[in-house]
Amino acid sequence: MDTTIREYEPKDYERLIDLMLELQQHITDLDPLKRQFATRDGQQKYVDWELVELSKNKGKIFVAEQEGVVVGFVAGETKEQKEEIWWTIPSVIGRIDELCVTDSARGAGVGALLMDAIE
Repeated sequence: MDTTIREYEPKDYERLIDLMLELQQHITDLDPLKRQFATRDGQQKYVDWELVELSKNKGKIFVAEQEGVVVGFVAGETKEQKEEIWWTIPSVIGRIDELCVTDSARGAGVGALLMDAIE
């Protein structure tokens, strides 16, 4: 199946929440003590927060689309590492905040395509 990678658009908002809910449910299922839970409301709040943070830090979100459906996304940002930390050389560092591919699209290289786009 062909996968198209493109930048996030506001029309993708609801799908981002769905994907984050799927990811959080997977994480919840892995916890044998069931200390976490996943709700759509909670994931919406997280996505709203993430969009604000990425906007402040010049971050980006790329989505993977198959047959018109968003099947994954990656969110990341870059920051300048200043000299004020004595043990580092000033540089630009990148950070991946989230990488999510829906279960049905896993194993087909979608995550790799998203990582290539965010680099």
